[in-house]
Amino acid sequence: MAERRANPVSIGMTAMRELDKAKIRVVEQNDVLKAAEQFLATARQEMILLDENGTILEEKYNTVRQMINNFETGINRLNEPLNTHQYSIISRQLEEEKNMLLEKSSEICLILSEINVLLRLVLPNIPREKLLEIMDELMSLVSDIEETASSVLAAIRDHCNDSMTLEKTGKWGELTGKVYWTLTAIHLNLPSFNLSIIQNNLIHNLITHINSFYMPRWWVAFLEVVGKEKDVESFWSKVYKYRDELKVLTEQVEAILGYD
Repeated sequence: MAERRANPVSIGMTAMRELDKAKIRVVEQNDVLKAAEQFLATARQEMILLDENGTILEEKYNTVRQMINNFETGINRLNEPLNTHQYSIISRQLEEEKNMLLEKSSEICLILSEINVLLRLVLPNIPREKLLEIMDELMSLVSDIEETASSVLAAIRDHCNDSMTLEKTGKWGELTGKVYWTLTAIHLNLPSFNLSIIQNNLIHNLITHINSFYMPRWWVAFLEVVGKEKDVESFWSKVYKYRDELKVLTEQVEAILGYD
């Protein structure tokens, strides 16, 4: 019986799909890291990273930052030859380079998980008086997200799916990552903040609410079409609903700030 060989066109298209998924992964990993980066900047200013956990955290952050940069560079380097050869035979070297790149992505995810564990050890050192400052920052972030989501909505409405729309979507993802991280910081510190029952309940409701739409289930599918010559209009109602949920989120933050 003759051995069946894989269709070279199929191999090429599979490699392209894997690379497209890797690009989305870079966006997600960068969002997580930017949020951690913002925390680290605050932590350095507050002088709360002087213990061993803080030192390890800084080292792991610097390592994964470089890994993500290298990952992004590798994707860009592979993009051109894969585009060129997507309908012909891909060399073994190109296939191996692509597989090694995807393995690096898994390593990055593992280190990001380790960073999350370390942050749980460092975060309780944030003083209680920082709570209102954090909440004010959260309010500002939510406002920025609402404004950015509105601009993306306007672009979809005007059938404008260009690089500017892609840039706005990137900003949207980055801001949402910061909101999620800010809420994580608050949640981990609740026992040390010595808040009233009302304040605790309000914050728990806030965290539950934002967890329900970070990131929305349709987010990755949206990233695959935004800024490209593809249909984004089908996402209009989803983005509209998401923006409306932000108004509820704003009201919840205001309620917490009102119970100082």
